[in-house]
Amino acid sequence: MAKDPKIYPNGVYFVTMTVVGWIDVFIRGEYRQIVADNLKFCVEKKELEIYAFCLMTNHLHMIIRAAEGTDLAKLLRGFKSYTGKELLKAVASNPQESRKVWMLDRFEFYARTLAQDTTKQFWDRDSYPEEVRTEEFFLQKQRYIEENPVRARFVGRPEDWFHSSASPDCPVPIIRF
Repeated sequence: MAKDPKIYPNGVYFVTMTVVGWIDVFIRGEYRQIVADNLKFCVEKKELEIYAFCLMTNHLHMIIRAAEGTDLAKLLRGFKSYTGKELLKAVASNPQESRKVWMLDRFEFYARTLAQDTTKQFWDRDSYPEEVRTEEFFLQKQRYIEENPVRARFVGRPEDWFHSSASPDCPVPIIRF
């Protein structure tokens, strides 16, 4: 997140986390579950507050805030580091993954390209945080997030996308207004 603008304490942010090269990793349920489980962990143990989210095939949108005294930028770095490592392991060890060699090659390529001190890079370095300062902006971004799978033509209604705050069966704890 070195290039991200400063994240201020107690701010609410719209963030987007993108898989390097827009690789469609999250077409498999087991990979989506890793992200959902870690988001739940961050809510329960790291004091992350999630107001809206949607996990698409190659990116994650959220409106979030860290509880007072919690460093949101550090929390996001930890989330990306942990999930990136877990997802790379899951791809590498999945005997059903037909794109394994190609994906691992791409993750290595992006690590070299981005001059990282790692052999593989899963998430793009930036999270593109935008501070949410008004209710109008919040509602605009929430609508954008929750309608994302509809715009992609994956589902007909936002509430039909399971890995979204629009779903009544959402697997991630959401703060509702």
